[in-house]
Amino acid sequence: MAVSAPEPPVPRWEPYLRPRRDHLRIIETSCCGVYEWAGQGGQFLILRAAESEGHEETGRGRYKHARRVWMRLIVELEKGHKCKDPDDTDIDTG
Repeated sequence: MAVSAPEPPVPRWEPYLRPRRDHLRIIETSCCGVYEWAGQGGQFLILRAAESEGHEETGRGRYKHARRVWMRLIVELEKGHKCKDPDDTDIDTG
């Protein structure tokens, strides 16, 4: 019997408050800049623009946890979003 991977955690968005003197590194950006995959202080997180101003974050933690949240967001984004950029390709969720 094959064991399937557990479902990625449901994203919980919280205000992003950048600690003073801590560098944020944007590593990857989703189609149209909706989400940004980032590293900060030895942790990984996903950012998005907040409705009013600033940013919100989700998935903060170790690589494996944050990457699972990232992939869930990207797969959901790809389901309902078609970018006008002809260089964009569909995400392989296989």
